[in-house]
Amino acid sequence: MPRTLQLKRYANTVVANTTGASGELIIDSTNLTITVHDGSTIGGRRIATEPFVSNSLNLFSFTVNSEILLTQSAFNRANIAYVVANNGYNLANTLANVIANTTMSTNASSNIAIAAFNQANAANILAQNVYNYANTINTYTYSSNTFLQANDLVIWTYANSSFTQANSANVLAQSAFNQANSANVLAQSAFNQANSANVLAQSAFNQANSANVLAQSSYNKANSIVVYANSNVISLLSSFGTNTIVTTSNISAGNLVSTGTITTTGNGVGYSTGSGGTITQATSRTTGVTLNKPSGQITLFSQALASGAANTFIFTNSTISANDFLLINHFSGGTLGNYTFASNTSTGQANVTVRSISTVSAEAPVLQYVLIKGAAS
Repeated sequence: MPRTLQLKRYANTVVANTTGASGELIIDSTNLTITVHDGSTIGGRRIATEPFVSNSLNLFSFTVNSEILLTQSAFNRANIAYVVANNGYNLANTLANVIANTTMSTNASSNIAIAAFNQANAANILAQNVYNYANTINTYTYSSNTFLQANDLVIWTYANSSFTQANSANVLAQSAFNQANSANVLAQSAFNQANSANVLAQSAFNQANSANVLAQSSYNKANSIVVYANSNVISLLSSFGTNTIVTTSNISAGNLVSTGTITTTGNGVGYSTGSGGTITQATSRTTGVTLNKPSGQITLFSQALASGAANTFIFTNSTISANDFLLINHFSGGTLGNYTFASNTSTGQANVTVRSISTVSAEAPVLQYVLIKGAAS
């Protein structure tokens, strides 16, 4: 007659605390699975059922797929970081070329390169984290805690597929790490390029600043010349030697000082408009007159003179110095050729004497005078 083999049956809570004999089989009536005992391991080792293994592997495969997606995302971010770093390098290189031809500041290009470096570095860290996580998945696949100890070939193949997928995630993470590391190197190169551009810009600034100082010095020198000319003294010293200063225009200055000979082929040397004036003598031929101009006309008082008679008056003029020469000419009025003129100068004035050669009736001669500067030493 057929016999029914029944093994020991306990609830899972009891099995978990039971140490069976070596080779003994005990049924877990809660989970409907068999546990194999070795005489020492409490709870024994449970033989996985197909639904349990399938559910576990489905959960495991879902986890691995999630890590694959995360790794792909890390790779994409690393690739974006590489693009950003490459753009930063190109921008820094462009800025370097621009700065090499101008004096603009490169602080902006340096900031861009630093930003590219930080972005690539962040991608590098993310890729490393993904690599570590995928490596954990790989280790977990080989762990004795998985259900790959099942003898079922289908289950082993499924688990091996999960390991392969996790290993692909590992390779992808390594690729992402390498890509991010390349971006890091490129960002460092961009930073170095921008730093070189900064040094070049500083050099250009220093050069321009030196040029500015030189221009300022030239301006000050030119301004000193203008001030010196405006101080009414132009000195043509003997350091010119036999050199000749040629000009086709007027030289306007207060005093023109030369140690050589001043010649002209133009219309002569003299006073221009604005340097002259007129004055009329009042009361008598001995009444003093005042006219503070180096050139001008004096209309004498109308008076008759006997032959050889003379009159002297004081001509006050602030432009006269003690050693100057006052040149007087009978310009108009009265009898031309009937008068002689004499003068002696002192500081701020001159004594002017008018003498009649023959007797004349009352008339008012007009005298033209020109002051010529002189020196006694």
